[in-house]
Amino acid sequence: MVPLLVLWAHYGQRDAHAVSLGAIIPISMAGVLTFGAAGEVRVWEAVALAAGSIVGAQAGTTLLARADERMLKLAFGIFLLVVAVFMVVGR
Repeated sequence: MVPLLVLWAHYGQRDAHAVSLGAIIPISMAGVLTFGAAGEVRVWEAVALAAGSIVGAQAGTTLLARADERMLKLAFGIFLLVVAVFMVVGR
């Protein structure tokens, strides 16, 4: 979502990350409802993930507010490249 917002919607890097974080809530709720209706939600794993997400979001927004726009783009680009390599090569 972030690359699309930056490249096609011409959002700044910081704004694109903020919008992406805001979009996670309704997307997650839709997923929980869909998988919950099918009985596929692993409750303890979901609770652990939610707890980590809350802490991570707090830390991330603090860092996001302080980060230089150019450095943020560079760090996010490197992150995307690393993820792409793992997806292609596998574990």
